[in-house]
Amino acid sequence: MDYERRILVVDGPSGQLQTLVLELLDRDYSIHYANDIDEAQLLAGEERNLIGAVLLSSEIDAGEIPALARRFAIAASFFVPMGPRPPAALIEELGRKGVRWHLWDDPDDQAIRFVLSSVLSERDPFELRFYPRVPLDMKGELRIEQEPADVHLHDISLGGACIVGSTAISEGDTGRLIFEIGPTKIDLPIHVAWSTADTGDGTQVSGITFVEVDVEAGDAIDGLVDGIVGQHRISKTRAGAA
Repeated sequence: MDYERRILVVDGPSGQLQTLVLELLDRDYSIHYANDIDEAQLLAGEERNLIGAVLLSSEIDAGEIPALARRFAIAASFFVPMGPRPPAALIEELGRKGVRWHLWDDPDDQAIRFVLSSVLSERDPFELRFYPRVPLDMKGELRIEQEPADVHLHDISLGGACIVGSTAISEGDTGRLIFEIGPTKIDLPIHVAWSTADTGDGTQVSGITFVEVDVEAGDAIDGLVDGIVGQHRISKTRAGAA
């Protein structure tokens, strides 16, 4: 059976997550929607062991997550509260109860994609990445056969990146990717793992693998990843600082 990226959306009485649900349906997700706790519990029971993430409206008290996790028989680590940031004491309590991710403070589209993908990957039997990959929009320069081309880095990890550009490249190409993280200039040898055809607007999306990462580049990428992860991750040791 193919792995399904199933999300249970537990909305509030006002239906504040309905627009987001419609957007998620346009992507590679299977959505189960409820704006009532009892209905959500029934859906969780029907889809037992298949739900990979529970997106929770801010109209539902985040402090109820441990109780909901027991009712739904879904681990607290799969719950993602969304809405205004609660008091630090509650964040710390959620961290102790196993909640690991949040979407507080009016998250943008990239943040929503990143957090949901991070939660879903914990249950994905085909997830093979060794390093967390985070979204970003960063300028860079790709050199294949020494020919420079401007690209945008769409996401990044210690293992590689997704890039978007107008220069045609193919799976198996090798070269270098050059970009800057703060004062650090990164210049890494790369291998093109996959590449799409022209998207119709003159751009091409490609996945690249870093062939070798030196210590300075590794530290800079680690710092960048940790900073982005930290915006939506509840720390196990200092949950209130999330």
